[in-house]
Amino acid sequence: MSFRQKAGDTYWLVRSAHSRWTASSAVSVFPSSKQEAVVDFRASLEECAPVETALAMHLKVPKAASTTIFDLVYALSSENGFAVDSRPIYVNSEKIGRTKREYASYLSSFGSVKTIRTAHCPYVALGLFQQRPVYFGLVREPSKRLSSHYEYLHWGPRSKWATFWKGQNKEAPSFEACVSEKMKTNMQLPTPGDCLYWANAQLAYFCGLDCSPQAITANHDGPRALQKANRHVQEAFVAVGIVERLDDALFVFERVLPAFFANARARATGLVSRVNNNHRTKPKGLNSTIQTYLRDIVLPYEYRFYESLLTQFDTQFQACQRRQGLSSSDPLT
Repeated sequence: MSFRQKAGDTYWLVRSAHSRWTASSAVSVFPSSKQEAVVDFRASLEECAPVETALAMHLKVPKAASTTIFDLVYALSSENGFAVDSRPIYVNSEKIGRTKREYASYLSSFGSVKTIRTAHCPYVALGLFQQRPVYFGLVREPSKRLSSHYEYLHWGPRSKWATFWKGQNKEAPSFEACVSEKMKTNMQLPTPGDCLYWANAQLAYFCGLDCSPQAITANHDGPRALQKANRHVQEAFVAVGIVERLDDALFVFERVLPAFFANARARATGLVSRVNNNHRTKPKGLNSTIQTYLRDIVLPYEYRFYESLLTQFDTQFQACQRRQGLSSSDPLT
């Protein structure tokens, strides 16, 4: 790791340890029988069945309300009595097996302390892990997520630390101008910092450690990534919400993970996300030519994934309404 990575790792490691100590002091511990309980993920996704777990993993996709959920989790941790872990995991793409073993060993150190992990990291399959975690996450309309990511990297309100180490090219072209140039040159391999470099990032996150956004964008890994991402959702996720329906997503989280998200919607009031504040110019819709290019050429598999999750979320949301005794026309309470 670089000096910056080591410094950041130490900070988050200490903060996580303190959070677990505080939570364990508040008797926020699950009995071993509950740790070993088998989670019915299908019942959670299709019937809004609540889940008990000692470890919930937030798949923190960049620019998909990731900071909003991060802030909310920390705000809820004290009142709902759980620890929060945000230590980064640095993935060695050439030694994925080693990364998984190190990750599992680290998660094992949490013991039975009720914990939410929220940090940018792709999905990690931990089927043999003694305390199988459950995942939850959010996805965003792919073109909007991509443009927001590009805007954030170049003009977003980044910390002085991040700006010093990573820099910001505030003279970069606008997202639309950059995409228009890509359409003319038909460039297939995006380079770091350009408008397509983080295309398909949320599909790659759900796919896992061996999936690359750049490989998906180059159109030779999309089918495999989509198949794996869909399988992981069915095997390990209790809920995948939609950013454009954030309040509905929190309603679902409150019901499938009540030990963590009780009172989430009320607590979220007043939290300010960075998601809509990172534009070089006043936000506007993409023109139809660029939107079609992104949907059909750059992001076709991510759009398929997003649309399937939207359908699944509708089913889960309606099931949660029925459990709450609400009809589809009733306001959420």
